[in-house]
Amino acid sequence: MKTKAAIFSVFMVTLTLVFGFNAACEETRPSQAANVYEHLLEQYISRCDAKIEMKNSKMDNIRQTAAVALIKGAFAKTYKKELINGMIQDGISPKSYKVQVYLNDQFYSFVRDRLYASVTKKKSTL
Repeated sequence: MKTKAAIFSVFMVTLTLVFGFNAACEETRPSQAANVYEHLLEQYISRCDAKIEMKNSKMDNIRQTAAVALIKGAFAKTYKKELINGMIQDGISPKSYKVQVYLNDQFYSFVRDRLYASVTKKKSTL
């Protein structure tokens, strides 16, 4: 009888530790995800900064790429916290290519919305 009670006690302690550990991990995951997203966002910004160095190229398309990179980098720096929170809310996988796709989508959506607002504002004043 004592062995059954001892085994049951060990079993209950093990379950408590396992479920307690999982609950503790659940609490730290959003902050860990935020750190990963922040690191990937910093990489994105540094790649944009590297492209900006090509602004004095003799080729038009390279200068245009540098100009877009300048704007993308400024966008990412300005809306850093909002972008990280959006990635967490949307459940973006913390992989470099998925974060890049998300950031590019957010950037072009932002630009499209601003451009549309600008065009409709001009039409209403005519």
